[in-house]
Amino acid sequence: MKFDAESYGPEVAAILALARKPAMNCLVASATPSAELLRRIQPGLFEGSAHPHGALSGLWLYFNCFEEAHKVAQEDGSREGSLWHGIAHRREPDFPNANYWFQKAGSHPAFARILEAAKLVPGGGIMLPKWDPQMFTAICEDEWRDGGGVSDYTLAIQRVEWQVLFDYCARKSSD
Repeated sequence: MKFDAESYGPEVAAILALARKPAMNCLVASATPSAELLRRIQPGLFEGSAHPHGALSGLWLYFNCFEEAHKVAQEDGSREGSLWHGIAHRREPDFPNANYWFQKAGSHPAFARILEAAKLVPGGGIMLPKWDPQMFTAICEDEWRDGGGVSDYTLAIQRVEWQVLFDYCARKSSD
C-alpha cells in the first residue's frame, strides 16, 4: 500500500519526513518527542480534516510517542478517538485496556480498507472475514508473550492499520 505523505499538505508531509527510521518499527510506543516535533505538531495542524483529533493522535503514534497520542485520544469522545486510544494502549502494551477501547469504538468504515491492505502484506496472509482490532491485539499479545516483541509481518500489519486510519482521519473533510 503506497503512502503519499504529500496528500495531507506540505506541513504534515514535512513532519512525517522527520522520521529517522521506518515509522511504527516496534510494538511499544515509548519515545520522547523531540523539540522539533513538539514545536511542529500543534492542536490546529489538522484543521479542516475529517477527524482532526484522530489524525493528531495518529501522528504522535507514527513517532512512537505514547503519552502525547494517548492524551489526544483520551480527550476525543468520537469513535475515531476510541480506536486511536485502543491502538495507543496496544502499543503501550496494555492489551486488556486496548480491547476495552476497541469494543467501545465498535465497527468502523475504515475496517474494510484495513483488511484489504492487510491481505496484501507479504509474508503472511491474514485470514479474517473482517478487520477485528481485538483479534489483531490477541496476535500482538501472543507474539509479545512469546518473545517480548512482534514479528516483522505483525509490524507491517500495524503500519497498514495506522496508515488507513490516519488517512481516514487526516483527509480534508471535503475529500
